[in-house]
Amino acid sequence: MNKDFKRRVACEAIIFLALMALMFFITRLWLFIFLTVILLFIFVIRLLFLKATPAVTKPALSPTEPEKPDTEQDILRRAYGLLQRRVTEYLTALYPDARWVWSKPNAMALIAQGEPVYILLNRAGGYLRAEVLISSLQFKALNFETAASDHPQRRQL
Repeated sequence: MNKDFKRRVACEAIIFLALMALMFFITRLWLFIFLTVILLFIFVIRLLFLKATPAVTKPALSPTEPEKPDTEQDILRRAYGLLQRRVTEYLTALYPDARWVWSKPNAMALIAQGEPVYILLNRAGGYLRAEVLISSLQFKALNFETAASDHPQRRQL
């Protein structure tokens, strides 16, 4: 039987015996009162014994699965996250209040295909758009563009 179930039964038995002892005391049935008190004492000792013994649990044996090798998609996702962080760090170093978003929502697919990707800028010293220069899934630099100029300007740190 489960220990929790045994404890619950013992508690219910103690409550029942206490009520019976009270009823026997009211009706002055002394012999039954003594029997009930003895049984109550036994159940209290049993309940204390159940709570005092530490529960021994067996560890669940689960076979450890070997780690799966990284797929190309996993590597691309990690590179994409790292690339976003590097762009943010680079842009924050130049313009601390600058914010940016990808100009197209499928930037990860464009990066995987090796196509040029652009970001839209806000609070970046007048620049509105920049090309992200990537080589071997690694961030290299940003080519900043303004609305008035069609010639991109490359900024180095």
